[in-house]
Formats: sequence, C-alpha cells, structure tokens
Amino acid sequence: PGRVSTWTVGGHLAFGIPRLGVLTLRGNTTESIRSPSITELFLPSTSVPIVAFDPCDNLLVGSGDNPEVRRQNCIDEAEALGAVYEPDCNLSLDCFASQLLSGAFLPITGNPDLDNEQAEANSWGVLFEAGEKGRFFVAVDRIEIEVDDAIELADLTDVLEACYDRNDDSACASITRDPDSFQVTRFDRAFQPVGRLKLEAIQITGDYRLPTENLLTGDLSWRFSGFNTREYTQTLNNETFALHESLPYPEWKWQSILSYQLGPLGIAWSSYYTSDVKPGLEIEDKFAEDNSIDDYWLHHFHLNYRVNNMFSFRLGVRNVLDADIPEGVASRALLGTHYDIVGRFYSVGANVNF
Repeated sequence: PGRVSTWTVGGHLAFGIPRLGVLTLRGNTTESIRSPSITELFLPSTSVPIVAFDPCDNLLVGSGDNPEVRRQNCIDEAEALGAVYEPDCNLSLDCFASQLLSGAFLPITGNPDLDNEQAEANSWGVLFEAGEKGRFFVAVDRIEIEVDDAIELADLTDVLEACYDRNDDSACASITRDPDSFQVTRFDRAFQPVGRLKLEAIQITGDYRLPTENLLTGDLSWRFSGFNTREYTQTLNNETFALHESLPYPEWKWQSILSYQLGPLGIAWSSYYTSDVKPGLEIEDKFAEDNSIDDYWLHHFHLNYRVNNMFSFRLGVRNVLDADIPEGVASRALLGTHYDIVGRFYSVGANVNF
C-alpha cells in the first residue's frame, strides 16, 4: 500500500589514450523495489525435494547455539503430539533419525503476507578498451547492494533452528510434524522475508579477440569473468550472519572460455574455478576434522564441425581432467554449476537441416 519512489542516477567519463585505447570511468546509484511474484505469494501445496538438518535428530539435538532449549523444545512438542521421541538413545533402534538429513519430498506453499522488497544499489568501476590489432576490453566494477525485506525460498534448516533454538513462533507455525513418526511432513509459507541482505563484491569481465589475418585465417577469442564476494551478510532480528566464504558464496568464482574458429571448425576450452569455502553447517563442526571444502577447477572441451548447410556434428567432453568434487559438497545437495558429480563425460551429436 502507499507510494514508493524508484530512481537511478549514473554517468560515465571517457578518456582517449593515444596508441593504447579508451579508458572509461562509470558509476550509478539506484533505489528500487520488487513486488512478490505470483509463485511467492500463492504457490499451492507442491511437493519438492528438501535436504535439511533437523534439530531434533538424535545427532543434532545436543548441539546448536542453545542445546538445552533445543532439546526441551523437541521433547515438549513430541509430548504435545503424542509422538514417541527418544533424544538420548545412544544410537539404539529407538533413536529419532530425521529423514530430512538424507532428503525428503515435502509439500511447500506460498506466503500471501509478503511485502515488497526495497533495494539500494551502487556500482562504480573502470573500463578499458583497445581495438587496433584485434579487440580487447577489461572492466572492473565494485558493487554494493542492500535489500530490505528480501524474499527467498527459506532454508528449512534455518527455520527449524529459529523454532527450536530461539522459540520463534512464526517459524514454528510453518512446520508440521507427523504425530506418530515425529517426522517433518509439511513446510508452509516457504517464501519468507529474510531480513536485510547486504552484498559487497567486485566483478571483473574481459574479452580478447584476434582478427582473421593474424592466426592462419582463423579467429581466436578469450572471454573471462570473475566475481569476488567481499561481504555478504544477512541481518535478522538485530543479529547479523556472515554468509560469504561459505557454500554457495565462495570468495572467488572465475570462468574462462578460449575458442578458435577456422572456417567450419570450431574448438572451445572452458574452465571454471571456485575458491575454498566453509560448509557453514553445524554438523561439520561435530564430525569433520577439517571444516572446509577445497578449491575446485573444472574444465570442458567442445568441438563442432559444419560439413555443409545441411549437416553438422559436435563432440563434447565434460570434466576433461576427471576432477573429483571436494569432500563435503555432494552430501549437502548444494551443487552449483561449478561442481561436477558425474566425472568425465563424453557426448556426441549431429544436426541435420532439411
């Protein structure tokens, strides 16, 4: 309800550098809003796969920021439901083992009480371009974004911890447990305002192309990009949580694509890098000797050849070096595009046009 003003102010200043190229300084500041989507507001009950850490699981009930409160809340809820619950069972058959740790399909719903997101963003940087013997440009920009009442598909682990560790009534109201098994069976109002999100990052992009006459009548190009997360925090109920340098927000992500086109033949080599991160999950503190996930390189090879206007074929090799994913990634179902769980994979295809 009411009126909200949105605006953007920006500009750039370019300097020509003789025999080198053009240097451009640029920047802008923006204030904007985003209304909740139809899905976020009114998603009907829909089953989705979810992996989460249930505080009432026998392995976790004694951990967390407030283990005594967590344990008592689990016991009290089980008694209120009439469920059989044994938190101290020493790995006997009566232990409560939550199915969420290995993954389960849960119904989730939208949240009709969501408000608009409001964001302030600032960006400034420098761009250098040269183009006498081929084309080259590189840009470095600093990005600062703050979002109030940010809407996200809430992490069920966070919601469960808010309920059992901090007695958050709204969090508890979104969770339904089975009165017999005590398993979580439903997650209502799954889209929730997660407080204020603040991001400070540096983004780097570049492109270099050699003209045809320089390389045996072929064209060579190299595109690259990098994203450095300097700070990414969430502030909720006057408490700030650092999300940077943990999955899925590593300090650095790089992408590089080197390609060569010689007539009908195209070859490309793409590389992806993800710096080391921390899992950010309490179970690691309890069971892992090294609470970190190593940095990771992933490489792909692509080849395509156009025989004529009707026929072409392609060959692809994903994860050329058959790199194993770092220990601790797959078990959390937090795989991004820069991680590969399959291993080296070959693909062959053809296109026929009539």
